[in-house]
Amino acid sequence: MSARARTRERLWRSILTRSAHAGLDFELLERWRAGDRAAGAELCRRHHEALRGFFATKCHGQAAALATETLLASAHARGPEGKRASFRAYLFALARRELHRHLQQRRGGGRIDFSTASIAELMAPDDAAPPDDPAPPAPPALSGPGSRAGSSS
Repeated sequence: MSARARTRERLWRSILTRSAHAGLDFELLERWRAGDRAAGAELCRRHHEALRGFFATKCHGQAAALATETLLASAHARGPEGKRASFRAYLFALARRELHRHLQQRRGGGRIDFSTASIAELMAPDDAAPPDDPAPPAPPALSGPGSRAGSSS
């Protein structure tokens, strides 16, 4: 088997594995919403680092906290209809909303036109900290879906 064929095979295995995990992720989310803390902890274990990476490129000093807020938001938000969407796509759509909410709060709650504003323009000086903020000491799943801290929605 050629190197190209091996690479293609690894890629397909990765895609199939992610697809299988998406169904499990939605199941874990449903169980977390029903009060299963272990399911919430597993979701956090699976996705916190990827979310933190997303936020680290935008709000460096707040990345871990925003990742945690996004995971808590997933416990409260309505899921995609019929669970047909990718779980990661669902989660990163929530992350985008959390980012917008965070940036609006940093601006005093005023409306921001995200179609014309750049992240560089919107970042406050204290958000310019190095991108190595530590992960939170405990996963947000331990709080449970009924206790989202700082929620105004």
